[in-house]
Amino acid sequence: MEKYFYKYVGLNYLNSLMIRMLLISITCCLQILNVQAQKYFITVDSLDRYGLVDTNNKILLDSRFSKIDDKRSYLLVTGYNRMMGVYNKKLKEILPIEYKKIKANCNSIFPGWIAAKKGEYFVYYDSTGNTVLSDNYKDAFPFRADTALVLIQDSDKIFSALINRSGDIIRIADSKDKEIFRMGCGVSGGQRAIEGLKKKGKYYGIFYNDEWLIEPKYDLIKGTIDYFYLVRRNNFFGVLNNEGKLVLPVIYKKIKTCHYNGYK
Repeated sequence: MEKYFYKYVGLNYLNSLMIRMLLISITCCLQILNVQAQKYFITVDSLDRYGLVDTNNKILLDSRFSKIDDKRSYLLVTGYNRMMGVYNKKLKEILPIEYKKIKANCNSIFPGWIAAKKGEYFVYYDSTGNTVLSDNYKDAFPFRADTALVLIQDSDKIFSALINRSGDIIRIADSKDKEIFRMGCGVSGGQRAIEGLKKKGKYYGIFYNDEWLIEPKYDLIKGTIDYFYLVRRNNFFGVLNNEGKLVLPVIYKKIKTCHYNGYK
């Protein structure tokens, strides 16, 4: 009887384990689908207006911005009034376009608090736009892990300090701290080597398996890390997919690929 009991328990545990593995697999698949559904490009039209389109050339944010920066976790937007705002990667407005200066972390592995200045001082906001830290910060940088560099005005003196997420001063900042926090980070979607890139006359194409995957009619072809091709002709840019089909027409002054799998 005892043997059958252990066999029964063992089978139940095995079934439970298989169910859990199946649920994990389904969750992973849904996450991958979610990531693929969020792929998009920042575009700049002939009037230098920035907008956002997906891989079907569907407009997600119309061309009404003077600049859009991809910060992996956020989209930092600038209006023609020179004020700034923030959208998350679901294109929900986090901060309206009414701030003089905004600094958002470009590394999505750190919790994304945003440092933004509307009046005289910077304020920290969380990923939903709620205020989390407010003090006399003349300047402020995004948190790296649980530490941020700030410039504090205290009575008649101003000094740099490292603070934690409670706003407590950890210590006075030194030159090395300032160098680390003031280092910028790129917003490019990255590039990859292109197999079969070939020049015919003065134009580039992609010759693959004894045929032209992309006809040689472009001044420039770059491979993005997510297997799209950024192409240029007559100083205008477009995007092709990995089958050589046009995704975005060659009408834009500039196109940047985004870190579409950032903040969710």
